[in-house]
Amino acid sequence: MVQTDDTCGQILNALRESGLDSNTIVIFSADNGPENYAYARDEKFDHWSAYPLRGLKQDIYEGGHRVPTLIKWPGLTKPGAVTDALFAQIDLMATFANYLDHELPKNSAEDSHDFLPYLKGESKSLPRTTMVHNTFKDLYAIRDGDWVLIDAKSGAARQPSPEWRKKHGVPAYTDQAVGLYNIREDIGQKNNLAEKQPEKVKELRALLKKIRDQGYSAPRLAN
Repeated sequence: MVQTDDTCGQILNALRESGLDSNTIVIFSADNGPENYAYARDEKFDHWSAYPLRGLKQDIYEGGHRVPTLIKWPGLTKPGAVTDALFAQIDLMATFANYLDHELPKNSAEDSHDFLPYLKGESKSLPRTTMVHNTFKDLYAIRDGDWVLIDAKSGAARQPSPEWRKKHGVPAYTDQAVGLYNIREDIGQKNNLAEKQPEKVKELRALLKKIRDQGYSAPRLAN
């Protein structure tokens, strides 16, 4: 963390000193999820890298996909402004294309949502409300609003030990075919609501199938 902070500071200082900071867009993001040795780190140092999230790299839980994103866009973003809007790195492509007045080909950026009107404050509606999570063949999750459906018995590529689950209050895996979580109320995805919310499971499975069958989620391709 200290090294990352220092390195980013050097980049921002270099832009200021060269006079390029006023017309340079800076985006900070990351690769997804800590590696499997996070379990050993937690055991040895009592430090869970993905806290408060469940899951690691390759998992389709939030800990395997959620990453930080900071955008410094002169004349557009305001210092200290924060949003909880759902955003994917692929959305940069449609956003920049709009900014450059460039029409993307029909066979490109199939999942890219345009955030430029939202960033400009011209639109208060969220550009993206749905995102598909996938790492391995036929192992999918979908987020829609505050809901996440893990369309599998488990969203973990490598199962944590019973000791880890007990320490973090994560229930043991059951024979339930899917996992359903409200991440607004349960960011750690510990309370599987699939049995209590069968209609929501059905709804999200249908939405996931629709997106997979059509092969895209970008709104512009639906027009």
